[in-house]
Amino acid sequence: MGLINLAQRTRGDIVATVNNILSLYIDPVIELNTKTSDFRLSELMNSDKPVTLYIVIDPENIDRMQPLFRIIMLQILKKLIKRLEFQNGKQIKAYKHRMLLMLDEFTAVGKIDYFEKSLAYMAGYGVTAYIIIQDTEQLYRLYSKEETIISNCHIKIAFTPNKEDTASLLSKMTGTTTVVKSNITTSGKRLSPILGSVSQSYQEVSRPLMTTDEILRLPKAKVTDRGEILDGGDMLIFIAGHAPIRGKQILFFKDQVFIDRSEVSL
Repeated sequence: MGLINLAQRTRGDIVATVNNILSLYIDPVIELNTKTSDFRLSELMNSDKPVTLYIVIDPENIDRMQPLFRIIMLQILKKLIKRLEFQNGKQIKAYKHRMLLMLDEFTAVGKIDYFEKSLAYMAGYGVTAYIIIQDTEQLYRLYSKEETIISNCHIKIAFTPNKEDTASLLSKMTGTTTVVKSNITTSGKRLSPILGSVSQSYQEVSRPLMTTDEILRLPKAKVTDRGEILDGGDMLIFIAGHAPIRGKQILFFKDQVFIDRSEVSL
């Protein structure tokens, strides 16, 4: 009734906006695959056996599929992060299995406000997020520099960045260290073969544990002309409450433990 009473131009703008938002569902493939579901969202954490849900979007369809992916993510989070149960002052698990949200190219699907809010407390519900981005600018572009995603990540892993801003942030995250600087002072005539006196002093000065330039020059993975990775690159690992760690990337296809895991039948 309210829409009918609006001016024709205003009503037309509203209808056009709604049609634009729902245009994705005109696609017969999308319509067919969203008409019914062969599983329940609760099964992701409460089935008898652990289950895996893959959502794969082709690069050419990312922009078009953004609204649908955000709806799916919102439904998953709203369904699985909704209640905590306690007994005798202790939390009782309301799930059978923990869930890992592996989000590669996280920023490609656009901004998900509820995800940013829930990241701070989803761990209490048995949900862990593993977010993969190319650099911090991608995150800032969507969530602004006041974003809380980075600060709510307990573990942060960084490979050699390409942007100076990202390297500068990593340099600050590594903290500072103290180095000893030597100062030598001489006195006497400039051209005299023997100096009057020589004194040496030492001074402790502060410097970044790793400078921006040093982080930009971290060794990358060694790759052949054919694109084959021969050796892993260096990486920085930041764990809340611990000193930063400089490590080396593990190549899963050269480690028998990870090879065995990758061959697990699904």
